[in-house]
Amino acid sequence: GYADRYAKYPRHNTRGEDRVGGGKLLAQTLDESVWLIPVAWGYSLVRDTLPEDARRHIENDLLVAAAEVIREHKMGIHNIQCWKNSAVGLVGFVTGKDELVREAIDDPERGFRVQIAKGVTEDGLWYEGSLGYHAYTMQALWPLAEAARLAGIDLYSSRYGTLYEAPLALALPSGDPPGFNDSAGGNVRGLGSLYEIAYARWRKSAYGRLVAATDRGSLQALLYGVDEVSPGLMIPPESVLLEDAGFAMLRAPGPLSVAVRFGRHGGGHGHPDKLGIVTYGAERVFGLDPGSINYGVPLHREWYRSTIAHNTVTVDGQVQAAEDGSLEKWTAEGGVATLVAAADKVYPGVRLRRSLTLRAGELADRFECASESVHTYDWAFHAAGQLSTSLELKPRPAPLGSENGYQHIEQVAEGRADGDFWARWETGRARLTLRVKGAPGTEVFTGLAPGRHPADRVPLLIVRRRAARTVFEVLHQFEKP
Repeated sequence: GYADRYAKYPRHNTRGEDRVGGGKLLAQTLDESVWLIPVAWGYSLVRDTLPEDARRHIENDLLVAAAEVIREHKMGIHNIQCWKNSAVGLVGFVTGKDELVREAIDDPERGFRVQIAKGVTEDGLWYEGSLGYHAYTMQALWPLAEAARLAGIDLYSSRYGTLYEAPLALALPSGDPPGFNDSAGGNVRGLGSLYEIAYARWRKSAYGRLVAATDRGSLQALLYGVDEVSPGLMIPPESVLLEDAGFAMLRAPGPLSVAVRFGRHGGGHGHPDKLGIVTYGAERVFGLDPGSINYGVPLHREWYRSTIAHNTVTVDGQVQAAEDGSLEKWTAEGGVATLVAAADKVYPGVRLRRSLTLRAGELADRFECASESVHTYDWAFHAAGQLSTSLELKPRPAPLGSENGYQHIEQVAEGRADGDFWARWETGRARLTLRVKGAPGTEVFTGLAPGRHPADRVPLLIVRRRAARTVFEVLHQFEKP
């Protein structure tokens, strides 16, 4: 039926325009590709039962025709191109058209091999720095890799395999992702079907432990799953540095974890949150990254892509520039992990430097801000739970600002802290206390702002100083009373 009709469908994009990048059955070559992959699978299963004229009709008027619509939309290193490669490559395999296979695998600008060579960082993280898009890319790659394997072409390189390392390296003790950048991703257990294939091909014990933590009820488990997998710790207990990608996961007994984002911006899906952290302790995520929501919703741009929405420093109420940061120090031994990183280009003329040391029960956090001129520095921290402080705060009659995310902070209270003070979040039987070193002229604000879901209202703390240079020194203490 589709072979009869496909040529009659007008090519159209999401605006109804006849443009390259649009599809025929669907409105994007991406969606056309996602649809075409299982169509090729299904056809391959029944091909030998069909008469020759039916095979020619389906192959020429549907499979190859759809592949041609997809091929004319050329992209570079991108998660979408990975889906397009798999669709075109599978059509090539099932119809015997070698030129489609060669293009999907070996095209020097966009084929499978160059996607792995250039799109995967040295640490195994997809270059966009989002675990959601990382998983989306993993889902796009395996159909072509597996089809090629069955045809005697080995695409299961060690570098391809590192894609499966990153979700485990950056997982919090619960298996949840930190939430950095667009598309925060989901719990690593949700990738179990992908790790069925990974364990079958690379036989790394970490992949098997993740598989063992799932119900193994997927199609991939049925087709590719290894009968016996060894149970064990799904999330590695060691601290991990992904220096090329610019991420780190500090881990200490407890279990405690601190995810840090310091390096690559992440292209169009990156967020302005250099030196931002996400913390986990007392069996809870406390330092929260909001992640992202549907891109067309104004709140995504106004809040989720603001700097004040993240656990880092905002300068003069502005959004960080899309620049990379750098690593200065990394050590991890004896249950203690230390990271020092800097961001010198995200604000003109301002140097930001954060030093973090995680050990059992606590995180020592030192954030240095330096410039030749006076600026307003806002150190922010967001966490779910009931927020209280040792300070006397009064309701603020006016909002903290009218743009760059500040307009979305509600129920603002304010006070001063020339000396040391504490702020505490409590939820259930978990408690996080921040002990903040005071300094003359320090202003303190609390309020509520959107969380992972726009309807959430997450308590936040802002510590503000106006100076050329200042240092925010904070001790994070995790407890289960």
